[in-house]
Order: sequence, then C-alpha cells, then structure tokens
Amino acid sequence: MILVCGASNTWAAKMTSEKQKIWAGAVQSRISSVASMLGSIKSVKMMGLAGVLSQNIRGQQEKEMNSGMVYRWMVLLTNTTGHVPQTFAPVLTFVAFEVRARIHGSESLFY
Repeated sequence: MILVCGASNTWAAKMTSEKQKIWAGAVQSRISSVASMLGSIKSVKMMGLAGVLSQNIRGQQEKEMNSGMVYRWMVLLTNTTGHVPQTFAPVLTFVAFEVRARIHGSESLFY
C-alpha cells in the first residue's frame, strides 16, 4: 500500500506542477486582457466594443476555471495519496494480527 501510494503521489506531484503552470498562464492572460481593456475603457465604450470584450474575457475566465479544475484535482489526488497510509495503517495492522492469529491457532482478540 505504501509503495502504491508513494508511486501515485510522486506521479501526481509531477503532474501538479505542469497543471499549475497551465493554470497560472491562463490567469495571467485573463488579467492582462482585463488590465488592457480597463486602460482604454473610454475608447472601448466609444467604439461599442464593450460587449465583445466582455464576452472575450468571460471566455478566458471559463478557460481559466477549466484549467484550474485539473490542477485542483491533482492537488486533491496528491493530498489523498499522502494521507492514505497513515489513515489505514492501524486498520491493516489489526487485520494482519487477526489473520496471523487465526492461521497459527493462537488467541485472537475476538475469542
């Protein structure tokens, strides 16, 4: 169990950094677009482009949220696989003790 969790945790940690870079790039792109639009808001309103730019920024927000979702799932996987051994070790130790006791015919905790 420890080896499986360790291997999956290592894989997830590597993937998490890649997904975080993608998500951070999407955030940076959206913030840059918003800052640019706000910097020239008077021109945008005079040309009647507020609706078009609003839809563009909304599309960037959706892209950001989708890329962030993958990152958050990877963080969840990393945290889960990191805590599974600590959570289930006492239970598995007890089960191993009971199995060993029943195989060797010694006293079990249930008798």
